[in-house]
Amino acid sequence: MKTRINQVVAIAIFTLILFGGNSYAKGTELIASSLKTIEEPAMEMESWMIDEAYWNKTNSAYFFEEAFDEALNLEAWMFNESNWGKVDLNYAETEVENSLVLESWMTNENLWEKERLSFNETETENNLILESWMTDENTWNIQ
Repeated sequence: MKTRINQVVAIAIFTLILFGGNSYAKGTELIASSLKTIEEPAMEMESWMIDEAYWNKTNSAYFFEEAFDEALNLEAWMFNESNWGKVDLNYAETEVENSLVLESWMTNENLWEKERLSFNETETENNLILESWMTDENTWNIQ
């Protein structure tokens, strides 16, 4: 993997050297004062340019199309009061939870005292023992 990456980097550097060595950027300098100044004739306003009748003679209906919705029809079920008076649609049904109840174990101080004592105990670990395979060079030099 390392060799493959090194080859890609070497090819990229070689390509950059080739492109950099083969480019010849020779420019010519121009002095701005030596350029010929071209004067354009002044724009003349003509009557058609400011005539509103000329610009407003196209109908805007060509550019915009008005969209109309189709007429809505009332159907019998829409204004039947028996349909809308029902409350059988339970979309917003709320769930009522029971109130919390304190049980005896929750208020038993002896139980909580024992738990506090168990937090104060320190945990001890045995010392590590080095085995032969842990320090064997053949185990770790996989080829």
